[in-house]
Amino acid sequence: MPPPTPEYAARYKIWERPGLEYKTTLPKNLLGQKLNKNFFDYHPHFRSQSSSILSIPNGTFHGQDHSIFDEHYRSVDWNAPFWAAPFGLPATHFRKCLERPRELKGAALVISAPAAGSNNWHFLFDSLPKLKLIEEAGLSLNNFDHILVDSLRMPYACEAFKTLGIDAKKLIETENVPIVRAETLTYVTLGGLLPPDSWVLQWLRESLIQNKRPTVGHRKIFISRAGATRRRLRAENEICDRLRRHGFEVIAMEKLTLQGQIKVISEAHAIVSSHGAGLANLAWARPGAKVVELFAPEYMNVCYWNVANMLSLNYAYAAGEPTIEKDLPYRAILDMERLEADIIIKDLTFLCDRILNFTSKP
Repeated sequence: MPPPTPEYAARYKIWERPGLEYKTTLPKNLLGQKLNKNFFDYHPHFRSQSSSILSIPNGTFHGQDHSIFDEHYRSVDWNAPFWAAPFGLPATHFRKCLERPRELKGAALVISAPAAGSNNWHFLFDSLPKLKLIEEAGLSLNNFDHILVDSLRMPYACEAFKTLGIDAKKLIETENVPIVRAETLTYVTLGGLLPPDSWVLQWLRESLIQNKRPTVGHRKIFISRAGATRRRLRAENEICDRLRRHGFEVIAMEKLTLQGQIKVISEAHAIVSSHGAGLANLAWARPGAKVVELFAPEYMNVCYWNVANMLSLNYAYAAGEPTIEKDLPYRAILDMERLEADIIIKDLTFLCDRILNFTSKP
């Protein structure tokens, strides 16, 4: 099975949105360390790729590999997860034949995206905005008989689709139905991923924030990752105890509804969290809000710094102590040991003092 090529995919392209250029402001390191070079990947400016819409007659979508095929099962496109792209094409592209797909009558729209079924960041920024591009291209969701999503097992997904007025009967979870073939398959690609484009943030805010009344940023929030299985903040309890004495609330975002998460963050003057999907809720933050992100030095993904730049948030970060002795390649996104590294802070008093000093300033 030949690999997808831009030239072959272009024959199915019906619409395209150019990428955008962005300027960034480097963050403040609260512990006085040398700025991590990951931040310089996007500084002083970067440009996103273009977004596009493909329409494929009798097209097939493989939800596990996020691959699109034409009526002859020739590969058209592959939405590679960022952690898998360097490995090349998935196994699907090397098989002589695919499993028999479920046949769908009518038109199907694919808004599925890698990891969007279980991760709030990828759901909000990689999957949902594809609906906006459909609207921008002059297409109506009413003309689609089916909408392919990753999964509805996360409560915020069902709530988001209900808020957006999407008919739940049209939704098909590719987690349960991995291969489908439709009379017309419409596939959307997003050019802005890690970070998203600024229009994504604007659309999410306009579409999902139900209470549009202006609020005063008076709350100080610490987003807990106590229930996480990786990238744990080793001294989270001690840090939380210190910050509570100065008015911080400790919030487990996964225990709130989508609107509950929106309310908490939109009312926040200060937001502190270790790196994780809970920070996807920065999408609802007020301009000027203070944000402190805690990292393990082995894995510093600067996506939330980019979001903070786009929303005019005041961003700072702190990195803990190294836990991995071996020399890992710069960025090393695919190294699972690095991806799962815990955050270890030696001097908790100094860190908390710096956090309080940063978040108390007007």
